[in-house]
Amino acid sequence: MKISPGAKDFVRGAYEDGMVDVIIDDSITTFLTAVQGRTTIHFYYSNETRPTDVKQVVRVLENSDASAETICFNVYGENKEIIALVADHGFISDMTGYILTMKKERHNKKRSILSRKDYEEKNLAGLIALFDAAYRTKHYSTNKDAYALFFRKASDAGELGLFTKAGRLVAAYLLKDAYIHDMIVDPSHQGFGFGDSVLSEAKTALFKTHDTIFLRVEADNERALRLYRRHGFEVLSRFAEHTKPLQ
Repeated sequence: MKISPGAKDFVRGAYEDGMVDVIIDDSITTFLTAVQGRTTIHFYYSNETRPTDVKQVVRVLENSDASAETICFNVYGENKEIIALVADHGFISDMTGYILTMKKERHNKKRSILSRKDYEEKNLAGLIALFDAAYRTKHYSTNKDAYALFFRKASDAGELGLFTKAGRLVAAYLLKDAYIHDMIVDPSHQGFGFGDSVLSEAKTALFKTHDTIFLRVEADNERALRLYRRHGFEVLSRFAEHTKPLQ
């Protein structure tokens, strides 16, 4: 089961605390529950929905920990029946999309039309503004101190790439393990091929240490899907992430 780096870290932490319950693990299905603090996440992967799997999912859904503050149910693979079950039990869809993958031998680095820039503390305000603009939010500026530390650590680990055009910060990427975790272009500078340059640079960075790389994309983001496919990515799996609202 290929899950995101954040989900992997969550499961790893829960496992170290002895809080992972493996419900199904065979050649067809993987189904487990991980708990950290008052957060519970169920992970289900299969491309074949068997009656026995459905029974196990129903049992888990009907016996969720009432003391948990956050309960999530993440489904991977082609599983419309399981997704419907999760929705029927009060979970709300957070994101549906695809996990894409690419092999190193398919990568041909393209000449960049952007200039690479090293991260410095004086770049923080511009970087915060770039992320806020790209995601149409104020989340990053509201949590400026936390992201100052986050971006510094990412830069030190070689996981942050910044790009400028005519001296202005216009694009960035974030890497995590074998994943392109984030790839953004300032909305006012989209449509000029900058995404091609940033994606090529991100792939080149990851392929220095990985033979296979991954990224996630929302199902309805057709523009991004076309870009990733043009660069050699292929669909590995679907995913659907859900959260149960607090009562």
